[in-house]
Amino acid sequence: MNASEIHVINAKIRALKSHMYENSRLYKLLQSKSEEEVAVHVFPDLLISSVGPNIVHEFQVKLHTESMKTLKKLVKYSHSIRPLMLSLIRRFEIANLKKIVKAIIYPRYKTGLKFLDISPYSSFNPIQVVKRKTLKELSEALVNTRYEHIFNEKNIKSKNPAFIISNKLDILDYQELFSLFRLFRGKARSAYLELIKTEADYKNLLWILRLKYYYEVPIEEVENYVISGKVYKFNLSKYEEMFESRYIDEILMAIPKKYKNKLEKMYDKTYKKEIDYENVSFKEIEMCIQKIIKQSYYEFLYNNYLTAAPVISFFGLKLIEITNLNSIVEGFRFNMNREEIKSLLI
Repeated sequence: MNASEIHVINAKIRALKSHMYENSRLYKLLQSKSEEEVAVHVFPDLLISSVGPNIVHEFQVKLHTESMKTLKKLVKYSHSIRPLMLSLIRRFEIANLKKIVKAIIYPRYKTGLKFLDISPYSSFNPIQVVKRKTLKELSEALVNTRYEHIFNEKNIKSKNPAFIISNKLDILDYQELFSLFRLFRGKARSAYLELIKTEADYKNLLWILRLKYYYEVPIEEVENYVISGKVYKFNLSKYEEMFESRYIDEILMAIPKKYKNKLEKMYDKTYKKEIDYENVSFKEIEMCIQKIIKQSYYEFLYNNYLTAAPVISFFGLKLIEITNLNSIVEGFRFNMNREEIKSLLI
């Protein structure tokens, strides 16, 4: 790792972050009266002629295009950590692929579908690939890509292919990120691994909760669905009590203490009340876990300036920003009230 290169990239990230839509700016957008007003507030240069039926489309295209321009510039500036930058930008390709899988299984989601263009770093053209009618056809389109092994016959013919494929894509993502720790030394390596392990901890918790809550997967099979490897060892014993529990309140109360304490604090901060395990919704739990991951991005962004941690954090925050802005525009589009839209924001 080149320290001066990291310093330059992190300086650019600090400057870029000042323009991001964080909580206070997002809440200000909620005071808008329509999706048109939100769109023009975020992008004042949107043509007046596009305000109307096509405003959401124009907004989303511009949001995706401008976001990718920013991230591609960061990749361009990198040399010694280029493998990491490429791995991070491919997270957006994974997000595209998850959308494609959902759209093929449920064709109604193909209408108005937008993708993040990461070319020239992409493995496939999402606009072409989404035209496939079956997962079998999709698997054929992904031959000779890094995703080929995930779209095997066993996975695409499973009872819940969207769940399985999404899970395997996450595992692939973290396997690649953990393999890159050798790019760094000393404090830089420690910070890198700490952030990736923090992400993986909460991603695994999400997958475990889904496995237990929706699919009743036995504990003996859990390790097939979690992030784990030589650098990051998953400890199944910590989750035994969760899998011995039958009811949702018991399952949630059995979450390992390390994560449960943070979850309770985030719930209190988000919903302004203590968590009631008998009545809490799984959607609320998922949102709190996503917010904990977001919080960790901020912590590593500010406290590890001379490491690659701010780079990872910025890419993560950028994806969250895109998700939040889309949620606000879509919320107004479908006449949701402001509190409903606010509940969707990570």
